[in-house]
Amino acid sequence: MRLISITWASDVALLVEAAGNLGADLVAWTTVDLEVPEKLEQCIESLADPILLHPTHEFEWGEVLGSADEGVPVVVFGHDPSLWSLSTIPLRVVSRASEYYVRGGSVF
Repeated sequence: MRLISITWASDVALLVEAAGNLGADLVAWTTVDLEVPEKLEQCIESLADPILLHPTHEFEWGEVLGSADEGVPVVVFGHDPSLWSLSTIPLRVVSRASEYYVRGGSVF
Protein backbone atom coordinates (compact mmCIF):
# COMPACT_ATOMS: atom_id res chain seq x y z
CA MET A 1 0.00 0.00 0.00
CA ARG A 2 1.17 3.51 -0.74
CA LEU A 3 0.16 6.59 1.24
CA ILE A 4 0.57 10.24 0.36
CA SER A 5 1.11 12.73 3.16
CA ILE A 6 0.94 16.50 3.03
CA THR A 7 1.96 17.72 6.45
CA TRP A 8 4.12 20.06 8.40
CA ALA A 9 7.80 19.11 8.12
CA SER A 10 7.86 18.20 11.80
CA ASP A 11 5.22 15.48 11.18
CA VAL A 12 7.19 13.52 8.61
CA ALA A 13 9.27 11.40 11.04
CA LEU A 14 6.15 10.26 12.91
CA LEU A 15 4.43 9.28 9.66
CA VAL A 16 7.51 7.48 8.32
CA GLU A 17 7.56 5.41 11.52
CA ALA A 18 3.82 4.67 11.30
CA ALA A 19 4.05 3.71 7.62
CA GLY A 20 6.96 1.42 8.39
CA ASN A 21 4.94 -0.27 11.14
CA LEU A 22 2.12 -0.84 8.65
CA GLY A 23 4.40 -2.01 5.84
CA ALA A 24 3.23 0.90 3.69
CA ASP A 25 5.21 3.08 1.33
CA LEU A 26 4.95 6.77 2.17
CA VAL A 27 5.37 9.67 -0.23
CA ALA A 28 5.78 12.67 2.06
CA TRP A 29 5.17 16.25 0.97
CA THR A 30 5.49 19.17 3.36
CA THR A 31 3.35 22.28 3.38
CA VAL A 32 6.54 24.21 2.60
CA ASP A 33 7.04 22.06 -0.53
CA LEU A 34 3.72 23.34 -1.84
CA GLU A 35 5.04 26.91 -1.87
CA VAL A 36 7.24 25.91 -4.83
CA PRO A 37 5.10 25.75 -8.00
CA GLU A 38 6.97 22.77 -9.48
CA LYS A 39 6.66 20.76 -6.26
CA LEU A 40 2.99 21.71 -5.93
CA GLU A 41 2.40 20.35 -9.43
CA GLN A 42 4.29 17.13 -8.63
CA CYS A 43 2.30 16.72 -5.42
CA ILE A 44 -1.01 17.18 -7.21
CA GLU A 45 0.04 14.59 -9.81
CA SER A 46 0.77 12.08 -7.01
CA LEU A 47 -2.70 12.19 -5.43
CA ALA A 48 -3.92 8.77 -6.54
CA ASP A 49 -3.46 6.99 -3.18
CA PRO A 50 -4.90 7.58 0.31
CA ILE A 51 -3.97 11.05 1.56
CA LEU A 52 -2.96 12.08 5.07
CA LEU A 53 -3.26 15.85 5.42
CA HIS A 54 -2.23 18.09 8.30
CA PRO A 55 -3.36 21.40 6.85
CA THR A 56 -2.46 24.97 7.60
CA HIS A 57 -4.94 27.82 7.40
CA GLU A 58 -2.63 29.74 5.05
CA PHE A 59 -3.24 27.50 2.04
CA GLU A 60 -6.26 26.89 -0.19
CA TRP A 61 -6.70 23.12 0.13
CA GLY A 62 -9.69 22.89 -2.20
CA GLU A 63 -7.44 23.16 -5.26
CA VAL A 64 -5.14 20.38 -4.09
CA LEU A 65 -7.78 18.01 -2.78
CA GLY A 66 -10.03 18.68 -5.77
CA SER A 67 -7.22 17.35 -7.95
CA ALA A 68 -7.14 13.98 -6.17
CA ASP A 69 -8.51 10.99 -8.03
CA GLU A 70 -12.20 10.49 -7.33
CA GLY A 71 -12.82 8.19 -4.38
CA VAL A 72 -9.35 8.60 -2.88
CA PRO A 73 -9.67 8.52 0.92
CA VAL A 74 -8.53 11.75 2.58
CA VAL A 75 -7.71 11.86 6.31
CA VAL A 76 -7.34 15.40 7.64
CA PHE A 77 -5.84 15.42 11.13
CA GLY A 78 -4.38 17.82 13.65
CA HIS A 79 -5.32 20.06 16.55
CA ASP A 80 -7.94 22.04 14.63
CA PRO A 81 -11.12 19.97 14.22
CA SER A 82 -12.67 22.70 12.06
CA LEU A 83 -10.45 21.44 9.22
CA TRP A 84 -11.42 17.80 9.68
CA SER A 85 -14.42 18.43 7.44
CA LEU A 86 -12.06 18.18 4.46
CA SER A 87 -11.82 14.44 5.19
CA THR A 88 -13.68 11.96 3.02
CA ILE A 89 -13.75 9.16 5.59
CA PRO A 90 -15.77 8.61 8.78
CA LEU A 91 -15.12 11.08 11.59
CA ARG A 92 -14.23 8.29 14.05
CA VAL A 93 -11.23 7.39 11.86
CA VAL A 94 -10.21 11.05 11.56
CA SER A 95 -10.48 11.42 15.32
CA ARG A 96 -8.28 8.36 15.85
CA ALA A 97 -5.65 9.67 13.42
CA SER A 98 -5.64 13.00 15.23
CA GLU A 99 -5.27 11.24 18.57
CA TYR A 100 -2.28 9.31 17.18
CA TYR A 101 -0.72 12.58 16.02
CA VAL A 102 -1.40 14.52 19.25
CA ARG A 103 0.09 11.75 21.38
CA GLY A 104 3.14 11.46 19.13
CA GLY A 105 2.60 7.83 18.23
CA SER A 106 0.71 4.68 18.98
CA VAL A 107 -2.61 4.98 20.77
CA PHE A 108 -3.59 1.34 20.42
